[in-house]
Amino acid sequence: MTKIIYRLEARGGAKLSRCAESRNDALIIIKLKSPYYAKAFLDEKYIGSIYGSEEKSFRTEPGTHVLKITRSGYKDWERTVSLWAGAEKKYTVELKEEII
Repeated sequence: MTKIIYRLEARGGAKLSRCAESRNDALIIIKLKSPYYAKAFLDEKYIGSIYGSEEKSFRTEPGTHVLKITRSGYKDWERTVSLWAGAEKKYTVELKEEII
């Protein structure tokens, strides 16, 4: 089971911490290039929404995880990420429109 501790870093430097951080956790940072809004999943578990050009940070346990960003009408963006304690990985995501 993945333990998720997340923190939102909004424009202007405001921070919203949901749980205490641990030095043993790893950090995934996602920035959405387009579209304006998408949903984030880690190991098939919904972890939050991403809006505009904000960076959204998610803390999780070290190990191998599947990170997926989705939005209806767009192709999913999915990566397998390997994280170690204290690691920080940053992803800029641009979803492509699905052509029907």
